[in-house]
Parts: sequence; structure tokens; C-alpha cells
Amino acid sequence: MLIDGHSVRLGGFRTGVRHVISLSDGWRRERIDVLVIAPNTEPRIAQQTMTMASEADNTYRPEQILTRAGLDQGGASGSP
Repeated sequence: MLIDGHSVRLGGFRTGVRHVISLSDGWRRERIDVLVIAPNTEPRIAQQTMTMASEADNTYRPEQILTRAGLDQGGASGSP
């Protein structure tokens, strides 16, 4: 995929964490992991999840963020 004239590689792996898409440059030197929240997730839970994920001092792994926000990693919406 080209973004702003730069090659971005999208990869999907069966061994990866659900709800995470990894983006890397064409040389595989830099990688960004993007946490994906399902569109049918309850808005309050989605907001809480994205707030946790975007905190500057966040040290949680994606699966920990999902659990702390109340999302079941196998489904879209979690318990409040």
C-alpha cells in the first residue's frame, strides 16, 4: 500500500494478536501496531479502549488493554 508516496506493508499472521494490524515500512525497519476496535463495540467501551491505548505512558500489551477495557478478545462487545 502506498501512503503519501511511501510503501507500507500490511501483514496478517495467524499467530498474531487478534484486533491488531501491524504496519511496517518497505525495508521492515520500522513497525507500528494498530489496535482495531470492532465497529459494533459499545461506544463507551470503545472510547475507554482507545483512551488506554493512546496514553503516552501506556505499557500494556494489546491483549491487556482489551481485557482491562472489558472487551472479550474473541468478540466485538464486552461486559460493561
